[in-house]
Amino acid sequence: MLEVTDPQVRTVLLHHVSQRSLQVDAAELLRAGLSSAPLKMLRRLSVHELERLACTHAVRISIVLDAQALEGALRKVTLVDEALEVQTYFVRHGASVRLMAALFKMSRNSTHRLRREFGVMHPSGQLALPHPDERCRILRSWRATKDLEPRQRYLRLHQSFSVHPIGALELVIQQAEEWLNR
Repeated sequence: MLEVTDPQVRTVLLHHVSQRSLQVDAAELLRAGLSSAPLKMLRRLSVHELERLACTHAVRISIVLDAQALEGALRKVTLVDEALEVQTYFVRHGASVRLMAALFKMSRNSTHRLRREFGVMHPSGQLALPHPDERCRILRSWRATKDLEPRQRYLRLHQSFSVHPIGALELVIQQAEEWLNR
């Protein structure tokens, strides 16, 4: 348990307990160590009186955190942040609407909105493809990352060939796959 010492936080928590006590049954309050008489008195206090009560250290207020749940939630937050960072990278570096839908399940409108938000101009029409020799290097690099998941493959590919927009690299891969599937 962590003791709460900040008077403002203690005031908010005392108010929360008084309001929460109206929403839960008596058995739950008893399990939390609270009886009805002090809660009735607590609910009658004004904000000023709650603040004074929070400043007295006779009332001990502590919180309990579920450490495993907290760690899991923090990992989720980190993963979401990383995914958003990669998504932003793709939008900023010219990924096509089709690729954004495939890799991030983003709609055409969402992709266009992010492009506008980031000030990314996407040329209309066909993208210029790299020189044929460079296309061969791009394909070799693509094949070398076959064990990675698609987002990471395109990310690595673009980091190696950053002079080209991701959309152009996607076209090189797409054309090669179409040619191989003939």
